[in-house]
Amino acid sequence: MSAAGEDGGKHLCGVGPIRPGFLQKLVDVRTVVVALCTLDFINSFIQFGYFNGVVTSIEKQLGISSSRSGLIKSSKDIAELCVVLLISYFGAKGNRMVLTGVATCLAGVGFIMVSMPHYLMDPYRITAELADGNQTAGLCRVQNVTPLIDLGNTCGNADSGRENPLIYFLFVGMGLSGLLPSALYTIGLSYMDDHASTNSAPLYMGIINAIGAVAAALGFLLSSVFLGWYVDFDKVVPESVVISSADPRWLGAWWLGFLIAGVFAIVVSVFFSCFPKSFPNSSTGKDEGKQNRNDSNHKNGDHNHGIRDKNEVDLNDTTDQSGVEDRDTKAKNMDIEKKTDAYGVFTGFFVQSKSLLKNPVFMFEIGASIFYISNLNGLALFLPKVMEVNFGISSAQASLMAGALVIPGSMIGYLASGATVKKFQLSLMACIKFAIAASTAGAIAGLTLIATLCEGHEVGRSLGSCGASCACSENDFNLVCGADSRTYYSACAAGCSAVNATETVALRNYTGCACLDEGSWASQGPCQWSCGGGFQFPLFIIAALGVAFFSGFMTPFTYQVYIRQVKRDEKSLAFGMRHVVQRLLASFPAPVYFGAVVDSACVLWERECGQRKSCWVYSNRNLMFRLMGLSVGLKLAEIVFHVLAWLAMRYKINAGSNNNTAEDRSGVANEGFDSTQL
Repeated sequence: MSAAGEDGGKHLCGVGPIRPGFLQKLVDVRTVVVALCTLDFINSFIQFGYFNGVVTSIEKQLGISSSRSGLIKSSKDIAELCVVLLISYFGAKGNRMVLTGVATCLAGVGFIMVSMPHYLMDPYRITAELADGNQTAGLCRVQNVTPLIDLGNTCGNADSGRENPLIYFLFVGMGLSGLLPSALYTIGLSYMDDHASTNSAPLYMGIINAIGAVAAALGFLLSSVFLGWYVDFDKVVPESVVISSADPRWLGAWWLGFLIAGVFAIVVSVFFSCFPKSFPNSSTGKDEGKQNRNDSNHKNGDHNHGIRDKNEVDLNDTTDQSGVEDRDTKAKNMDIEKKTDAYGVFTGFFVQSKSLLKNPVFMFEIGASIFYISNLNGLALFLPKVMEVNFGISSAQASLMAGALVIPGSMIGYLASGATVKKFQLSLMACIKFAIAASTAGAIAGLTLIATLCEGHEVGRSLGSCGASCACSENDFNLVCGADSRTYYSACAAGCSAVNATETVALRNYTGCACLDEGSWASQGPCQWSCGGGFQFPLFIIAALGVAFFSGFMTPFTYQVYIRQVKRDEKSLAFGMRHVVQRLLASFPAPVYFGAVVDSACVLWERECGQRKSCWVYSNRNLMFRLMGLSVGLKLAEIVFHVLAWLAMRYKINAGSNNNTAEDRSGVANEGFDSTQL
């Protein structure tokens, strides 16, 4: 065990007085990058991969709409809004990595809470038709008979038709999970940036984002695997499951990934308690006592908000001429010190905030990020649903395809742009130009996705037409394919009056179907379809890869604009301000209004006692045009703000006022910034 040393162990790895020598080999910025990569892996696995892959299954089991599931996703961002500024500003005054570890532990508890409804709910019931095992259930009945209701659906109960209270476990759990990105993307990244060289920081940022992209891909992949397992595989015997994963009523084990991620996050959080407050011989680790005094003087000189005044007492010189310390005087001096420090903390917060708000390039780039994050969060959340509806695939297949298409593209984009910034030493003007070009290419790719619409497979005959005379239950969801090659909501809606009793419950043939355009029989499950000409699916792959690549390619360029447009002592607050604005105006509302757009394309809802629950059937055309139209519109708004940032930077150069930009770690303003390059 090594001694703490004269600095009290502030620059040594370990916990308390336990700081063994072998741990000091980890005092390296690369260790920090590995640690942050691990946290970004956990966060991206859930937030950008797994949750998006299982959201449809969550809606089915809990009986909620897409806008409601979007609000659950947004609860993470609500929590971030409540704590991010406190974490980013006050966290910078202490050990940033230890605080990041605490946030990670709480996020792990939140992930476990999200999985709790599975253990508190009764086993999943498919429909009354399968629940009672009646071979003739779900068929067309004699006219003027009261419609059937689902087994156990008693509208006289006080709780009937109400929202499932277990969804609040998801709200609270996702809220706690928001503490992880609050710490990671503010004090975590600033800790890394303080200890990395100016040229290496963009590459490290690209690596962290690339790891996050890999995690999101793994999240989609595991969601596909777990959705192939029956939701109650730990509660029921396999033989009792009478439907397959290809059935639209199938519900996979959506809860399992949250449980695994929660346990892993809690274990990982322990290791963050070993990091020192700063590294020795770094920009933040050089004689911290001296730096603290210099910081105070710097604030006095640059911001005119005296942290210390003529009443300040130097605690290092508290002895009288005889060398005897007066305890009352010492206590008084310490009280003055605390008051002046507290005054400086809060005054510094407002002065730094004002400085950032008056930085036009920084603010325009924040504006662009609002539309970028909105588009990214909303589209990523509901892209698997678009693929389900457009190409007629299962939720497990859609999750796998979304991860395989989107994530590799963004990962390659992150790495390519990070390497580009490092190799060519791009100026801020060049970075903004690259961001504009990437956003424009992404908008073109988004427009191309609309051309992949597959038409001609809408669900035929709603309960309001032919099927209404059969006294069909509105909750008897059981898609069948009629002899006319159209998909019907149920055998009852197709007017089928008989079933081949030799078939199993999960695989039936229906006869006497009076509501078909031609023929009189129907088979279990939706009709298989293929897009005319066969170009839609390959085009979808190319366009989705393009959207992902250019989204990832743009990120390190905008990061450079953020970090190099602010003063060093404003860096943590700048990250925090960007984070809170993005959460307030982008991450929080985007899943909700994207979900509302998805809900607007629903043509048939599951209902209980008149209350609307989850959607059974969507209009493919409406879903594609409305959702992708919203995505492209956000992308165009993003381009406008990038252009405004470029114009502001150009004006700044022409006016000769670029002296207000951030200093590099050697104290020279904007290394790599060529004021003559537009």
